[in-house]
Amino acid sequence: MLDPVLLASPLPPGIAGNPHVVNFPGFPGGISGTDLVKTLRRQAKAAGAEIIEADASCVDLASRPFRIVYGDEDEELLAHTLIIASGRGARSMKVPFAVVDADGNVVPQREGLLHRKRRPVMPLAQHTDTAVDKSVVVVGGGDTAVTMALHLAKVAKAVRVVVRGSESKATINKLAEVSKTPNISVMFETQLESATVVPCDAVYLCLGSAPHTDMFDSALLQKDPEGYIVL
Repeated sequence: MLDPVLLASPLPPGIAGNPHVVNFPGFPGGISGTDLVKTLRRQAKAAGAEIIEADASCVDLASRPFRIVYGDEDEELLAHTLIIASGRGARSMKVPFAVVDADGNVVPQREGLLHRKRRPVMPLAQHTDTAVDKSVVVVGGGDTAVTMALHLAKVAKAVRVVVRGSESKATINKLAEVSKTPNISVMFETQLESATVVPCDAVYLCLGSAPHTDMFDSALLQKDPEGYIVL
């Protein structure tokens, strides 16, 4: 008889911050990320799974049963079968540049899309409080950055998207929306370094994601240079 246990982070997954998920099977009209997470959890419990809200800190795959250490108290689980679905989180980065407003005051980078391995998910609506009628900068070249820019453009006076490379990696549809939004401008091939001064009222870091695989020993589970598990 199966005795499934779901070890789930106490912080909501990234999809919870999406106001409208349209590509998940079973919801032809779309569903909010928060409601989707709640629905999936209810279904898991109905199927007999026990849900423990804690992060795994170490997974020992050297022998069976596998040993999973989790939580602040370093509690342990033993499992004969382990399904890895640890997901991804905001990419870590030490901010190397200063952002100043028109008066020369340093602007703090906006929390919520910053450099934390396990950060609380903030719905997009909560990011607009510092952007109303302001000039803001979004750093990043992918879908997350472009989505943030489009959202901020609804209330901000001006939005500048700073892209390190020569092109954006966002989807064609997103880029088409940007081209039709008059208060969004894009700066390509722009490196923000220690001497860079960016005049704006707020900055949003959207630097992509990194896998949550630190708890696995690379000697026992092969990972690529970015930390993704190699199958």
